[in-house]
Amino acid sequence: MEFRLLGEVGARTDTGPVELGPARQRTVLAALLMTANRPVTVDRLADRVWGDGPPQRATQTLYSYVSRLRRLLPGVITRGQGGGYVLTADESAVDVHRFRQLLGPARQCDDDARAVTLFRQALELWRGEPFPGVDTPWFNATRETLRKEQWAAELDCTDLRLRTGEHTALLTPLSERSAAHPLDERLAAQYMLAAYRCGRQADALAHYRHLRDMLAEELGIDPGPELQRLHRAMLGGPEPVPPPAPNGNSHRHRTQSGRVPLDPPVPTAAGPTGVRRTHRNGPAHRGGTDRPCRRTGRRVRLSRRRQEHARRAPRPPAAYRFPRRPVVRAPGGQQRPAA
Repeated sequence: MEFRLLGEVGARTDTGPVELGPARQRTVLAALLMTANRPVTVDRLADRVWGDGPPQRATQTLYSYVSRLRRLLPGVITRGQGGGYVLTADESAVDVHRFRQLLGPARQCDDDARAVTLFRQALELWRGEPFPGVDTPWFNATRETLRKEQWAAELDCTDLRLRTGEHTALLTPLSERSAAHPLDERLAAQYMLAAYRCGRQADALAHYRHLRDMLAEELGIDPGPELQRLHRAMLGGPEPVPPPAPNGNSHRHRTQSGRVPLDPPVPTAAGPTGVRRTHRNGPAHRGGTDRPCRRTGRRVRLSRRRQEHARRAPRPPAAYRFPRRPVVRAPGGQQRPAA
């Protein structure tokens, strides 16, 4: 039997899909599947399903849902110790667990082609939004975690595909992703690299300038050192254009002990989506000046380069300036503007 959570909650046997009943009953099944082969108490299960707004007879309602699921899925859900429930299933038969199982070997594999195949198998398990229509704190947090894992897998797979020369096929998808995530520096580096290798150096450099301006205006920071190094290489600097590991952390990054971590390393100066974080006293802010943001109205801190650009901006012609009114000296030594 196979279970699906990366999209509509469902179950399938050799004879076809299983009708799982109403939406709340499918939510109970999803809560048990996320912790398959581990007991879940009734109170914790009720908290996952209803959050802060359980019905008056939540325990009895939960018993009813579980009883129906046990009839639909014989031998899958059993009573656990302490009055809870345990859903017994092969984790490879649950798409969310299968997704995580494939990511580990993909990040450890030394063969780029094999790693790309594993990443694609993992990403193909996604059929849509996890737990659609379910709005409880536990499911919302779990959904957000799964989204981040999917995004990290997509970026890692893209790095490998760029390394194997698939820049032409990736150019259009990377352009669309960059438009959806304009402040993601790792994604920007991937798009710049694909455009550069497709002979579109002007587009790559224009994208860097656009990102640099957005980071300065929105966050008051400059692009990270890896992205700046890639930009200098594309300008024909002394450094060659690097291979696609734009955030400085490839999927086969090794620790000091020589072991390969299962999860992708997170840089200390970058957020989960590749947007660098900064502090008010950090290097990006030293010597800057507070300015109101034109889009949000909040005050941001401009770097020295942005200040220099503002100082060198051309002044409007004299015809468009307000003329100075002459000042005359009144009796008593006081000054006042002329009428």
